[in-house]
Amino acid sequence: MKNTPPPSIPDIGPIRVLMESVPDMRLVIKDLESRYLYVNPCWLQENGIESLDDVVGKTASEVFPKWQATRYLKEEQRVIEDGHVYDYQEFLLNADGEIERWRTIKAPWMDRDTLRGYVNIGTRLGATDLENKADQIPAIVQTIAKQACQPMSFEALAETAGISRRTLERRFKAIMDETPQEFRTKCRMIHAKKLLRQGTTSIIVSEACGFFDQSHFSKSFTLHIGMSPKQYQLQERERTKKK
Repeated sequence: MKNTPPPSIPDIGPIRVLMESVPDMRLVIKDLESRYLYVNPCWLQENGIESLDDVVGKTASEVFPKWQATRYLKEEQRVIEDGHVYDYQEFLLNADGEIERWRTIKAPWMDRDTLRGYVNIGTRLGATDLENKADQIPAIVQTIAKQACQPMSFEALAETAGISRRTLERRFKAIMDETPQEFRTKCRMIHAKKLLRQGTTSIIVSEACGFFDQSHFSKSFTLHIGMSPKQYQLQERERTKKK
């Protein structure tokens, strides 16, 4: 698709006032080229992003690591191409590495009869106790999120749930759209980024996040985040100076 200047932020009037005052609802509006036009404060907080200016006009690839951006872009294009409204519950990691249950609605953004882009609105579903659910997968998701930086046996998790590891991986992927191993890595990266932003050295971060050594951590971080721990730390330092 030919690159065009992003249209102005949609005039959503009093809805914008509402979405900027509620702490448990997120709103995302994108154009047909998957560029952010508007996100509300809840979305910014959940993703650890300072301001609307940090995302407007950018795609997910310019805001998130490749593995995360690829998933977002795939979901957005599906909504835009098939024109359907998707309404479902999902588990999401916040910027602190905590797992939360959300109700998510994704739909095409229509202006009269013209397709303009994509809309995503989500509601945090309160203090749902994931560990008390009859389905053991939510409890396992919670366990991995809480203990991602500790030694972990997926066989033991599966045994605790009374299922085989193969069944665990199949059911986990059906819910989370990623394997338990991929989800654990995501959690570790979130913890690592948080520590690096606080000025913690790479060697301490590697130990705190359960990596074999600093080299292993650096390679994994670079693979998933798209830059080395040092580069990320310098980037965040410069961003802080500009505030």
